[in-house]
Amino acid sequence: MATNHPFSEVPWDDLRIFLAARRGGSFTAAARALGLGQATLSRRIAALERLVGHRLFDRSRDGLRATAAAERLSPFAEAIEASVTAAGASLAGLEARPAGLVRLACAPGTAADLGPSIVERLQRDAPLVRLELLADYRVRDLAAHEADLAIRNTAPRTGPLLVRRLAELSVGLFVSRALLRRLPKRLRLQELPLLDWSEEAPALRAQLAPLPCPRTLYTNDWFAMRAAAIAGLGAIATTTVQARLAGLVPAPLALPPVPKVPLYLVTHEALRAVPRVAAVVRAIEALAPMLEG
Repeated sequence: MATNHPFSEVPWDDLRIFLAARRGGSFTAAARALGLGQATLSRRIAALERLVGHRLFDRSRDGLRATAAAERLSPFAEAIEASVTAAGASLAGLEARPAGLVRLACAPGTAADLGPSIVERLQRDAPLVRLELLADYRVRDLAAHEADLAIRNTAPRTGPLLVRRLAELSVGLFVSRALLRRLPKRLRLQELPLLDWSEEAPALRAQLAPLPCPRTLYTNDWFAMRAAAIAGLGAIATTTVQARLAGLVPAPLALPPVPKVPLYLVTHEALRAVPRVAAVVRAIEALAPMLEG
């Protein structure tokens, strides 16, 4: 049914610009994220404000502050965004066979350890699928289509997402064989040199804080830490599978039981039937047995 309300004339692209400004906190950040000029973005926001009849942002030196009108508009704009994303994903599911780009978000270590095996399986089973590994610690918003898939240690509680538990990962302290030969036969934690996370990785550093081990290196980079462990410079706290892939062995300590770490595969529910995404899901799930233990 037709309506004469001004909001019915709002283009989706203007709502997309509004959401980018709201999330970025400034016109500069929003323009950069969308690849627009700042002046263009500012004009579009002004036009949207005239159309809806309300100011959406108060400008200041500290950036943008959402007004009451913006607070009310946001959930509806986000719902439209989710619908547009879901519609695109649904149409993508009509492709005849697995083909195209799939973006997988995961931690750098996971990307390095599992990425080659995933690509190898895709080359064999779905050669037209291309994988883009987004390897960092950022938790990407799959509902907003920032990635197609994610491998995570925590399961999201909200959103139109499908979550599969891939494995339960055993965690411990591991050392190189060269360091093992140099350690005391009756080793105490106070004698085990440890590789630790720097202050730039506070959540990871907090997990190791209770250990009374002397620290030999602080780093915010997983690969630097793993290289140091392989070189025999200290013990590394990691999963059994990652230690095995790096040629490391358990530190000779009687440690209390450590809870296993779950590993989840997450995707948007609208992507479940998209052949290229399903092909990557199958390639990842095929690797699950090697992760246990």
